Amino acid sequence: MSLAPLPPVRRRDLVAFDIRHGLPCALRVLRDALGMGGLVRTIGDLAWRGRRDPLASLPRRWPADQEWLVRRQLRPVVLLDDVLRLDRKLDEPRRLALLRRVVSETGARFVATNVPAKAADTWRHSAPQVRDRFAVSLVRRFFNVAATAPVVDDHSLSFDVTRCRFAELTVELGRPYLGPMFCEADAVFFARPEVSLSLRRTSTIAEGAACCDFHFRYSEDL
Repeated sequence: MSLAPLPPVRRRDLVAFDIRHGLPCALRVLRDALGMGGLVRTIGDLAWRGRRDPLASLPRRWPADQEWLVRRQLRPVVLLDDVLRLDRKLDEPRRLALLRRVVSETGARFVATNVPAKAADTWRHSAPQVRDRFAVSLVRRFFNVAATAPVVDDHSLSFDVTRCRFAELTVELGRPYLGPMFCEADAVFFARPEVSLSLRRTSTIAEGAACCDFHFRYSEDL
């Protein structure tokens, strides 16, 4: 397994992920929570509400490809929020818990398929400049953020996120509670026992901090 630099996420990559992984995962979560009848009605309501883009009025502030990717991931969450509140009439605690589960589980699946964590031996045995190039390409695959240059050593990778487009858009929508749900996807994925990297993050922009401090470390070195 090599540490060749990774290509950026493209529009077709995200569409393929949605079809193969994201949509099946979200439907499974909704079926478990709402039952088959509730799932069918929710799908119909999403199709009806999806005729109008809930993000259409928001200014496009980021480069075109990044803005497209972020909005594609955020749009169905906003629509689902509306459906659960207005059509399914879920009370707020149940609605937010279900939204959190949908976003965190589909987001964790996205991390697993699009942000590959290399084996510890591969990381350690690669030359420093090779690790540096790989780390820069890896951070760029987080298309929703602006970040500092990654700091890399034999055991870890760290960087700070200085802007998050999910946080910005959810605040502009008047739904800041959606932003932290996307943060939870990282925590869900990197908490899994089969993942060789651990994540430590003490602050997030979505919860009001100035930055998100990402610190990845191979678990056997903790």
